[in-house]
Amino acid sequence: MHLTLVKISGSLLSDKKLLMLFLSELHGYCTNNKSRYIIVHGGGATLSKYCRKHNIQFSFDEHGNRSTSASAMQATQRILAGQLSSDLVHACLTLQIPAIGLSASAGAMVLAQVHSGHSGDSHTGTVLSCDPTLPLLLLEQHYVPVINSVASDGKARALNINADELASELAIAARADALIFISDVEGVMEEQRLLPSMGREKATTLTQSGVIEFGMRVKVLSACKAKESKVEQVCIGNYTKQRDFLELLQGRQGTRIE
Repeated sequence: MHLTLVKISGSLLSDKKLLMLFLSELHGYCTNNKSRYIIVHGGGATLSKYCRKHNIQFSFDEHGNRSTSASAMQATQRILAGQLSSDLVHACLTLQIPAIGLSASAGAMVLAQVHSGHSGDSHTGTVLSCDPTLPLLLLEQHYVPVINSVASDGKARALNINADELASELAIAARADALIFISDVEGVMEEQRLLPSMGREKATTLTQSGVIEFGMRVKVLSACKAKESKVEQVCIGNYTKQRDFLELLQGRQGTRIE
């Protein structure tokens, strides 16, 4: 089974017209190429907006990971596992895509632990292990898993893991053929120039020098890990108009990880 995993975030999640265009293109491509697909979604901007509105404190560490308190975790579950997951599933169903919304904790898909560098009472998590059994079973029955980043530590504690890390770990565990990161950046930039391709050595140089930082740092390192773990095609880019997804896949835009 050919498998494509797409991680989406940024304005694509809030622009309903653009989202429908993207989902239609994704579904059409995968159907025509006999590929099953999984969608992993972020939603940090929507979550931050909600937290500000309700005076819930949040911050980010130096690596771009959200520092998640107990109250912020409740907001995370409400927004990521609730509102955004539901909105994405409804958008899929409008296009007759049989989507099922899941948290990373569903079916013990992801076991997480508190992220190093965060206090013991933090709900900021990192992936400890990933079991793709549930999404693969759904794919076999022609459903489309739509997965958010609310995970569990296996001890009744919810943890918020980085969605880029989740996408990478799931792609590796499920032996995906392609992993596509779509956000609001056209790819990896160096001195305001798009890098059409990059590997681990270049990624290390750019992260250590601070050229790649915060959220992009996690994305790039997660992408490199997936490529090194035999995910054949890995790329980073954006989606602003029709055919952008195909252009990414064909290497005509975005950054390809080598």
